Amino acid sequence: MSTHPQIFLPRFKEIRYFIEGSHVPVGSFRKRVSSNHWHHQELNLYQQRRWDFYRDHWRKLPSMMKEIGWDFRFLFLPRTDTWYARLFRADQVSGDITPLYYLLSEEEIARIRTTFPQMKVLIILRDPIQRVWSKAKMNLSRHKGQAYEQIVEEKMYHFFDYIFQRDGCYLSFLTRWSTHFDQEHLFITFYDKLQEDPLAFINEIYAFLGVEELSSDAVGDHFYRKVNAELKVQIPPKYESYLFRLYKACIVALEKKFPTYPQQWLERYAHYGDE
Repeated sequence: MSTHPQIFLPRFKEIRYFIEGSHVPVGSFRKRVSSNHWHHQELNLYQQRRWDFYRDHWRKLPSMMKEIGWDFRFLFLPRTDTWYARLFRADQVSGDITPLYYLLSEEEIARIRTTFPQMKVLIILRDPIQRVWSKAKMNLSRHKGQAYEQIVEEKMYHFFDYIFQRDGCYLSFLTRWSTHFDQEHLFITFYDKLQEDPLAFINEIYAFLGVEELSSDAVGDHFYRKVNAELKVQIPPKYESYLFRLYKACIVALEKKFPTYPQQWLERYAHYGDE
């Protein structure tokens, strides 16, 4: 999306502004400078990388004032609604990609709707078993610096339970968002569509955002290239079965509202039955 001429996405992908103070600590410079929290560490790492970039390209600094201004605003100014709005360009469709916004309460969502009435919300749903497994591989292996084989079963099951208790079912947060955002401002789609037909998937999103759609002639091989590829470790049956037992009722409830893909998820794990 960042390559679309009508779309601007910040260099720092997940702003997380609306969950600061409730689900992650506030990302102000004073609070994060000596913090070990992962949210603060990511901000500090971004700050260091940008500092290194500007130091290495110091001769070009006069031509990079917009970039410098954005980084300064993002990293050092007080984090307010006005601060958040000024991170985006008024002449382009601009967005913040923060998956953790699904944790927001109905009161917080209502405040967003009131403060930013023209905002559009895009929600992409993924098979919850695959999503949690992907998250486990990333959090417990890649971020912890451990090989997959070193992760003990007890830690894996504990992580599964933690994510399920924290996140709940998709239908619960979909209800919260759809209560305050109508169909003109809320678009729900599925990761499965991206896997089936990437071009059709992105064009549905572009149509929702009101920007020009892409033709098959306009995209190159890079369009189909995976970004941030996952660790290639298939989920063992014992973990898949456990996660299906956790999420089966959630999938069944979702299938009543969105039949196609949740039905496919149920069929994918049907061999586990009611064990």
